[in-house]
Amino acid sequence: MSATWRLRPGWSITQVDGELRVRSDTRAFSVTSSQFCLDSLIERIRAGTLNVQSDLNSPAENSLISALVTRGMLIPSDAVHSQAQESPLAMYFTHVPSNPNSCFSLKDKRVAILGLGGIGAGVLQHLVGSGLDHFLMLDFDLVSKRNLELQFIYRVSDVDRPKTDAAADYVHQRSSTAEIVSINRRVSSRADLLDVINYSPDLVVICIDDPPEASFDISAPLMWENRIPTMHGGVMIRSGFFGPLFDPRVSPNHPYSFPLRSDSSVESICRLEMAFSPVNSTISALIAAEVIHFLCGATHLVDFVHRTFIDLDRGVFTKVQALRNNHVP
Repeated sequence: MSATWRLRPGWSITQVDGELRVRSDTRAFSVTSSQFCLDSLIERIRAGTLNVQSDLNSPAENSLISALVTRGMLIPSDAVHSQAQESPLAMYFTHVPSNPNSCFSLKDKRVAILGLGGIGAGVLQHLVGSGLDHFLMLDFDLVSKRNLELQFIYRVSDVDRPKTDAAADYVHQRSSTAEIVSINRRVSSRADLLDVINYSPDLVVICIDDPPEASFDISAPLMWENRIPTMHGGVMIRSGFFGPLFDPRVSPNHPYSFPLRSDSSVESICRLEMAFSPVNSTISALIAAEVIHFLCGATHLVDFVHRTFIDLDRGVFTKVQALRNNHVP
């Protein structure tokens, strides 16, 4: 066990009525003991100077520290790289838990985003903010005034420009070293995606909505056959869906196994003529979270099994498993 320990970022430690309490936003641990001085122990933990070789004077203290380390509440004092301490994302990955420096490898990852509408634009915002620097972006559309209400990567001056060009400018404004491949093309056949395959992305995000089921039926199976991880999502009016993350190396089911509706109906989903930006933002943020976790190696936080449907009217998340348990259509 490391010599010096500190509290994991995102946790608090207090003493209330002789009880030691360690809490995060989702977990808690408490212990009561008269065999050691809680105030002194808490002070050293908060300062990151708790030395297990010189500061622990009883089996009870050693047992407590071991319990906190086992539960991931304490980490070695030198565990957070100095660069990581300046990065909110890196600090987040110390809490997950995961290697806090894993997020710095994002700059080397290659992501393809198919569709730069309400979902794709939002996903791009989160991925650029997380440090991703290599993108292939595919879309056939031009920026319209209507898009400015829903897709926040575009400016008034971008109206009538190809979305791929405007999106590339957005990325370059945030990272002058970013490498971008732009493809202005509608996806209507597998041949339209050969450039995406040749790009060898670490992950493809499918956000095409014209119409959503057609683009998914073409792109997701093709990526699966080429062993390229894929994430997919979409919205309706007051509902949406995302996932699972399809990775042929670990996913138990082929993309064809999942419905696009929570009721598993086979009715087609038409392209929406209306939209509500908070719904788009909700789905795109959840997709981006799965993508970032996956690319950083925090796969314990990635759902490879379920498609998640969100009903915002009822505030309900529903996880749906595959309709058919197979790897091929």
